[in-house]
Amino acid sequence: LIIWIQVSILRGGKGIVPAFVIYAIFMGALISPLIAILSELNMMEIVGSAFGLTCASFGIMSLIAWTSKKNLSNLAVIGFGFLSGACMIALFTLILSLFGVQTALLDGLVSAGFFIFVILVTIVDLYNIRRIAARGETSSNLAMVCAFSLYTDFIYIFIKILGFIIRVLAVFGSSRK
Repeated sequence: LIIWIQVSILRGGKGIVPAFVIYAIFMGALISPLIAILSELNMMEIVGSAFGLTCASFGIMSLIAWTSKKNLSNLAVIGFGFLSGACMIALFTLILSLFGVQTALLDGLVSAGFFIFVILVTIVDLYNIRRIAARGETSSNLAMVCAFSLYTDFIYIFIKILGFIIRVLAVFGSSRK
């Protein structure tokens, strides 16, 4: 779907809305079982905490992107550096796990690398949307592209924060009785 949306953008924006709707439905179908399991375990406060932390981090990133006087596009290069490093560590972790080596620390590094990548890309996306707004560009396709970009960024951050909270609770236990 991401490829379909990118091709649609390059072709002048035809077909963006159906792809966006299908993507949103698929993400809902993928996240819903996890939310249902947490609901069955009476742990919906975890979802609420993850959502709140995601909103707070998104707000902070928006504030940085909208108030910065510097060009933030260079952060994308740094983000892709984190992505490359996380992918290499993930490959190394996979090889080690095939030999039965415990890789919890490396898994944490991979997760942190992907999270930093998503955070940096989100700041760049917000910065680019600010520049588009400052130029006064308007079109429904441009609005859909910007909305899709922010939607995917928000969902990825939410999933990463939710996963982090679940891991912390699995390691340290819950204070619930």
